[in-house]
Amino acid sequence: MERLERVERLLAELYPQVKEARKDLELLKDITSDLVMSILEERKRAAEERKRAAEERRRAAEELQKIRELRKSVSELKASIISHEKQMEQKEKRLDRLEKQMERKEKRSDRLEKRLERMEKQAEKDREWMRKKWGEMAQRLGTLTEDIFAPGIPYLAKSLGFRVKKRMLDVEYKKDGSSNQYDAIVVAEDETGQERVLVAEVKSRLRSEHFEEFRKKLENLVAYEPAYRGKILPVLASLKIPERLIETANRRGVLLVSMGGEYLEALNPEVLRVGKKGAAGET
Repeated sequence: MERLERVERLLAELYPQVKEARKDLELLKDITSDLVMSILEERKRAAEERKRAAEERRRAAEELQKIRELRKSVSELKASIISHEKQMEQKEKRLDRLEKQMERKEKRSDRLEKRLERMEKQAEKDREWMRKKWGEMAQRLGTLTEDIFAPGIPYLAKSLGFRVKKRMLDVEYKKDGSSNQYDAIVVAEDETGQERVLVAEVKSRLRSEHFEEFRKKLENLVAYEPAYRGKILPVLASLKIPERLIETANRRGVLLVSMGGEYLEALNPEVLRVGKKGAAGET
């Protein structure tokens, strides 16, 4: 009994302690629960921090990669710029050389232009001198040809059977403000006693257009000397007469005379046998 009582007293004494202990346990549980929750939250925050840190490291790695790529691009661009600058320097040097060459060529061109200008001026002077000389030579040749042929026309007339009655050299007629010059006019009689007038025109070189020019001059001569109408025998004399013009002369009734034999020679004497030829419209 006593033991039971002691136990009951002991229990009675322990109960408040146990109750207090329970309270402490409950408090401890609460504290532990808060601590666990706090730890869990800290772990969660730590996990989130690690996640954010990992994301930051990933982004940092990406940024670093971009920076590396950018540096590489910048390096390549720099190398390209340096290469381009070198090329530009080379081109500038070539341009400088070309400019110097162009300057030298321009100077040579200027000198050449001046030389050409001097040559052109000299050539113009030479051409003017040549034209003057050719004119003088042509005039001299024409005068020389006339001096050769004109005096010989009367002798040619005699050799062709005419009896010379009158001879005139370098005859000039003027009327109504116009004038005509005739190298030789020979008034003669043929074998039948008929009067003929040999009118000679001397050319250094005979051309086809001279026939028509001579025809007009003969028409004018009839106007100056009406007594010559129907009596004129046209004579064209020249140092050089193309063979093709002989037929033209025969058709127009013109006697052609050139150098030959001892002095002058008629190239188509057959026109004398055709009959009398009038001046106007027949040559």
